Amino acid sequence: MRPTHIVNPATSQSLAGRAAGSAMWYLVMGAIIALFTLSGGVLWRLGINYDGVQGNPATKLHPAFYMMVIAFTLYYVTRPDPYGALRHILDTNRGAVVLAFAAFLTLVHTVTSDLPGLTIPFDTYLLPVMMAILLMRQDESFKARAEQVIHVLMCANALFGLFEFAIGHRFFPAVNDGVAFEFDTRSAGFLGHPLMNATVTGTYVMALMAGGGRLSFTTRGAILVLQFLGMVAFGGRTALVLCLAFAGMFSLFGIYRAIFSRGIPILYVAILFLAIPVASATVVGLVLSGFFDSLLER
Repeated sequence: MRPTHIVNPATSQSLAGRAAGSAMWYLVMGAIIALFTLSGGVLWRLGINYDGVQGNPATKLHPAFYMMVIAFTLYYVTRPDPYGALRHILDTNRGAVVLAFAAFLTLVHTVTSDLPGLTIPFDTYLLPVMMAILLMRQDESFKARAEQVIHVLMCANALFGLFEFAIGHRFFPAVNDGVAFEFDTRSAGFLGHPLMNATVTGTYVMALMAGGGRLSFTTRGAILVLQFLGMVAFGGRTALVLCLAFAGMFSLFGIYRAIFSRGIPILYVAILFLAIPVASATVVGLVLSGFFDSLLER
């Protein structure tokens, strides 16, 4: 697919403008992929000590951060009116501005208190600030492609976590200065720490249940089942319980709307009645096989 330029059409007529637009397309998409695949454990395998206080400070910034800095710089310098662009950001991205201010305060506190983790505010706050600002300025084709990529990455992460769970081995465990958390036997997947997996997967599940995305009903249901199984492997009990509670709530609302709208197809009714015993038998089989033991014993 040809990259869609994300610069203003008025500034993209020149060769430099078109090149900047293409570069930003790849940089923003690359940053999204890096965020969902390059955990601290993966980076350590690649020779980068990201999680920890030792080593070169430059390695404490995630590769996605560097990509977004370059992309944001390209976006800003290609504006015909830089000051007007800054005012537009301040007017339309006030939440991002507040987050950027929080990053500044955190950085000041870290420096004045002589605390470790000088680069933490950049990854924690400035990275999502730049991502939010640039994503709001993408066209619908870019957003659709980014959504497809995220679906694929989240499914791959859940499948990889289940594979780790099945064989009892973690390929990219959470590390701190190269020391793996051997006491934590939960799956790490591509996102790294099990709690990171639980948080990201739980947020993704909530977004799907709330109707986010452009997925069909059957595809959405299949992905939700996979993500719930993945959450068991990642061991996020709080996230799993909350997602199950909200799943029950969304199901009740859906049944209520279906009954009173009188528009529910008979096929959906048949699928529902068939799914209940199948789901019950599946859960019972998983319990008897010990699938939930590691989750319950924590």
